[in-house]
Amino acid sequence: MSGALQASDIAPGSDRGAEWLRGALGLDEGKTPFPWQIELLRRFLKAEPVSALDIPTGLGKTAAMAVWLVARALGASLPRRLVYVVDRRVVVDQATEVAGSLRAWVEREPAVANALGLDDRSLSISTLRGQHVDNREWLDDPSLPAIVVGTIDMIGSRLLFSGYGISSRMRAYHAGLLGADTLVVLDEAHLVPAFEDLILQIERGAKALGPTDPALRALLPGFAPLSLSATGRQTGSTTLTLTDADRRNPTIWVGNVRLTFGEIVAGPILLGRTRYLSQRRSIAPARSRHGAAGRTALSRSAAPMAFPTLRSSRNPVPSP
Repeated sequence: MSGALQASDIAPGSDRGAEWLRGALGLDEGKTPFPWQIELLRRFLKAEPVSALDIPTGLGKTAAMAVWLVARALGASLPRRLVYVVDRRVVVDQATEVAGSLRAWVEREPAVANALGLDDRSLSISTLRGQHVDNREWLDDPSLPAIVVGTIDMIGSRLLFSGYGISSRMRAYHAGLLGADTLVVLDEAHLVPAFEDLILQIERGAKALGPTDPALRALLPGFAPLSLSATGRQTGSTTLTLTDADRRNPTIWVGNVRLTFGEIVAGPILLGRTRYLSQRRSIAPARSRHGAAGRTALSRSAAPMAFPTLRSSRNPVPSP
């Protein structure tokens, strides 16, 4: 697949899918999504299973939210709720900002809002983490699409009928909404294997304990886990990883310097794992030249410190 987005890649016979995907990702005119994002949308639309995204850090895994939303608007048979789970509060807040940009995009696109069944209503977005009050938007109308961003503790406790700060009468309600008609996107899944195993058991239980009649099974709302990682630990036909088209796509910005795909991947090797992980703590959300949604970049102050051994291979570019 080439790096250029073609309408036939995602919505045969129409430019609508290509236009909506670019808009949801916040791409400027002439910019295109990463090839893996196009492939994810294609799989969603074709109802092909995707259990994991094995994508290096910096290549926009958070954009899975945008791809899901566009696929829903294009009529894909996907769960109507997306629950984005991360193990750090700061990343929860960053993911919530991405979700907010998607809501703003939907409000600017009446055709998308109508396709999602929202009409004149806003896309529901709720954040579940400590020291943050749940706005309960995701509970208002379970028939509408919603994005929930939360920590392992908050989402896991609700799935286990023990939601923190939830009354005993509401625990089953929360567990039901999170455990059915939901796509659970688990970021950095390799760091929380116990939680990953939990959502996989929920998926297996729904299949094993549900009706055996295919017609009846089709009536039940689905539960689908999607693990995000950058470790290369998952393989198989249901794992989406990079292709040669992705590797030829130099669109990651560090400060005012553009790094090639090879430099991004080589960072942990050249710096050493311990030093690289310590430098990742200085990662801050930033608007890259490839679009606002689903992109991360190192702050300018951290760039010279984080990638000193890569400096000789950089190509200076105008400040973004």
